[in-house]
Amino acid sequence: MPGDSMFCSSDYIGLDIGNHNIKVVHLSKCRGRIKVKYFLSIPNPLKGKSGSREERREVLARTLAPLRGHLKNRKVIVGVPGDRVLFRNLHFPRMRLSELKEVVYWETRELIGQLNGDYILDFEVVEENRDDYRVLIAAALKENVMDYFYPVEKAGLFPEALDVYPLAISRVVGSCLVRSNLAVVNIGAKRTDVTVLEGGRVYFNGCIPFGSEYMTKLIARTFSVDENTAESIKIDPGNLRSPIMECLYPAVQQLAIEVSRYLKFYAVQRKDQRIGAILLAGGGGKLWCLQEVFGNVMNIEMLTAEDLDFPKITVEEKKGERFDKMEFLCALGFALRGV
Repeated sequence: MPGDSMFCSSDYIGLDIGNHNIKVVHLSKCRGRIKVKYFLSIPNPLKGKSGSREERREVLARTLAPLRGHLKNRKVIVGVPGDRVLFRNLHFPRMRLSELKEVVYWETRELIGQLNGDYILDFEVVEENRDDYRVLIAAALKENVMDYFYPVEKAGLFPEALDVYPLAISRVVGSCLVRSNLAVVNIGAKRTDVTVLEGGRVYFNGCIPFGSEYMTKLIARTFSVDENTAESIKIDPGNLRSPIMECLYPAVQQLAIEVSRYLKFYAVQRKDQRIGAILLAGGGGKLWCLQEVFGNVMNIEMLTAEDLDFPKITVEEKKGERFDKMEFLCALGFALRGV
């Protein structure tokens, strides 16, 4: 009988280097089925640390090096944070791919002008119609990209591709949650990414310089506790629910207002189309009062990444492990790029 190798493709590894934690998802595809073979979250040693760019890259490389022992395939797809990338969503008439590459270059000269230095530019066709393409364009300073590329390479892994968070989110959410218009609010430690999906495809992306770290520090300062205790209280306030809500409400409300501004901008761009639901993701999305406050501000259906069902993906969860969909959403999306 022929072995599985005749039916199985290479494994795919997604690497999400967050400000607080580094998330790894290892996928394999066999006989058309996708399986999460391995997942891991480790603290980012750069959290709260200063140092030169070179020193920070070396620290990150040393942290990633032990991953070699867990990963059969060392080829990884690495995400570049949205606050280091400029995005544009453009329409072009149908043409050959070689022509499209040239047109994208000339149409993005203004975008490139905003980058002061050597840059990396890439694009992806997110919608293909009979007469035109809708293209998501991403550009970033080369030195910012190397902050992620170099440590991965130095650790003995092979960065097969660099990816962006909006596309990673669309690969996961678009395949299992079919809504005409959906906003994914991915709340990290220091920033919040807002991605609008139409039929599972990226239409719009924005970045808000506000994350869960601010809320943790606010609780620590208000209640005179250390940040580890504050982090626990933020997720599960227990009998402090009322005072914690009073403490956090202004900050969470302001975040909801900032998100609503993006959604109003989208509605104007799309001739008064409306968002059907908001999906919360990221570690910061676990804050227990988010759904209530967001719902009050925008009067819209609220979901979380934990509500997602992955019909084509199975997860190997070993004893004591749980695949946290809120935390691993983007790392999973990066890995899915290879599938």
